[in-house]
Amino acid sequence: TELGQQPNVLGIQIQVDSLGQDSFAEIIQHLVQRLETVENTNKDLDNRLSQTIVMVNERNHVIDCLRSEVSLLKSALEHVQQQQDIQSFNDQNRLIPVTNEFRWHISDIFQRIYDAQPERQPFVDSHYFQTSINGYKMFVRVYLNGNDSARQQYMSIFLKLCPNQFDSELQWPFCADITFCLIDQLGQNHITQIFRCSIPRGTSMGKGIRKFYQLNIIHRENNPYVHNDTMKIHIRVQNVTFDALSHIHQAIRSMEKRVQQDDEQQHSLVLNEVDDDGIDNLISA
Repeated sequence: TELGQQPNVLGIQIQVDSLGQDSFAEIIQHLVQRLETVENTNKDLDNRLSQTIVMVNERNHVIDCLRSEVSLLKSALEHVQQQQDIQSFNDQNRLIPVTNEFRWHISDIFQRIYDAQPERQPFVDSHYFQTSINGYKMFVRVYLNGNDSARQQYMSIFLKLCPNQFDSELQWPFCADITFCLIDQLGQNHITQIFRCSIPRGTSMGKGIRKFYQLNIIHRENNPYVHNDTMKIHIRVQNVTFDALSHIHQAIRSMEKRVQQDDEQQHSLVLNEVDDDGIDNLISA
């Protein structure tokens, strides 16, 4: 019988009825060789796939490590950025302490005095400080060779206000008793001066003492107010509250009213005396 052409799994068409035994054996051998080739190819592909999987896993591990390092670097960068922001903020705001008693240590004082004499750097500014958390922001300025009429004769010292985010909530003008104290670092002969200031909002003018202390003593070596090339100045700010000011103004108005009343009474007495004298003259006439 005629079997016809039958396809095998490898796609080879075979005419079974026309094949001899030898040819059939050759075909089987050829198929076996093809099968071995396919198996070897599969093994090679499996090996390559395994190697690829290993490489992918290794690369994934490397990627995970890199991601972890990137995350750590980002955290470190954010920390550095935060520190820089804090430092920048501190530099801009000069580490503002909240106090009404500020202790200022001026280092390198002799170099600063030297720089002040030719007006290269005539003044030195303190750090900012505030009277309260939401209070007035201020700093102190010292002219180590004097200011204006006191130049080359006296050390001048001033208190200056700075714009602050809380200014709209504060009462103006700023009124306070200011104490400047130049510390005797070898004894107790401190130089202390007190003055009362009234500073309106938005002014750039400082208030202080132009003739604070003689320069001939400050500029002298081995003077008690400079020790280890450092000068120490203590500043005290005692706010004059508006309640106190209102009492003061009320007392002034009360005194003015009493003076006015006394003047009116005195004037009335004078008029009465004149009227009495006129009546007496008319009667005697």
